[in-house]
Amino acid sequence: MGAIKKPNLNNATLSNCNIQNINRYSLERASNLQILDISKNALQEVKSYAFTGAGNLVTLNLALNRISTIDPTAFHLLPKLQILYLQGNKLRTLDGALFTKLGALRFIFLNHNELELIEEGLFQENTELENILLNDNRISVFDATALGTNRLKLLSLKNNRLAKLNLRDAEVEKVLVANNLLEEVYLSPWIEALYVDNNKISQIQADRSNPMSIKTLSLENNSISTLEMVSWMQTLEPAIVRNGAQTIHQQGQQPDDDC
Repeated sequence: MGAIKKPNLNNATLSNCNIQNINRYSLERASNLQILDISKNALQEVKSYAFTGAGNLVTLNLALNRISTIDPTAFHLLPKLQILYLQGNKLRTLDGALFTKLGALRFIFLNHNELELIEEGLFQENTELENILLNDNRISVFDATALGTNRLKLLSLKNNRLAKLNLRDAEVEKVLVANNLLEEVYLSPWIEALYVDNNKISQIQADRSNPMSIKTLSLENNSISTLEMVSWMQTLEPAIVRNGAQTIHQQGQQPDDDC
């Protein structure tokens, strides 16, 4: 990518321009740039300190490229970045230091990549983070300590290869984890909505000594055979938990005619 030489520019859209490279001098004069869209290009890697000079970036869109490698220091000079789009690339691993300098990050899109595991502490330094999208990858290992102590609004892990999921200490409001290989899930007291359709779940566990916040539970197409599994969730609002041919109705709700 050629250098941006207009210091007053604050919004640049360069999508679908066949950009193959970003070097540390490409944005050295882009001090006022707040939004940069370089999606739908031919990038294969993001190099060290690639965004030097663009320290006021708030939104960075790198989606739908061919990125398989990101240097651990690539985002280290972006202290104001709030939204990072990385979906639709070829990422398989994420270095543990990759996001540590993104203290203002609120939304990160990592869906539709080739990720296989999410390591401990990956988002630990991102204390403002609200939404993490990791759906449609190949994730078989998810360490909930990757979330640190962040209070998330949304964690999406749909369409992966997870066989187990321990969210005991995860402070997240809404969890989407449909279409995996889960047999059991361990919930935290902070989860308000859990969508685990199309798994193999026979048990949901939680520390019952703590009050639960769960209000919405979707368990369609799992292996639930008894209401005991959900009876202790006193905060659960009227809902239908479908289990293949078996339908369990809660709190006196009448079945629909088409169930």
